[in-house]
Amino acid sequence: MWVLILEKVWAKLHGSYCRIDGGLTKEPLHDLTGAPARTFFTSSDPHNPKFDDVWFRIKYGEIKNHIMTCGSIDDDNELGAHMEKEHGIAPGHAYSLLAAIEVKIGN
Repeated sequence: MWVLILEKVWAKLHGSYCRIDGGLTKEPLHDLTGAPARTFFTSSDPHNPKFDDVWFRIKYGEIKNHIMTCGSIDDDNELGAHMEKEHGIAPGHAYSLLAAIEVKIGN
């Protein structure tokens, strides 16, 4: 919810939604809070070393109580359609990360 409000405020600062279309969430977070903001990209492949690195950063952000957002790839191929149909993740959309929880299943 706060991401939508943040987006509206940032669009107002820049004159319109057309002028901010396609931006990363780090720009409005930095502009509106003055806090440093970083972007990390990952792979959907859990065997890619970047996959674990981003999860480590998300868990660290949770511990430090950082504001965190994420976004999906703006992809019109089969992967984008699969992610939307199976998981409800819209292609090219920004999301708020509300919590990072690691759950062990089994032993």
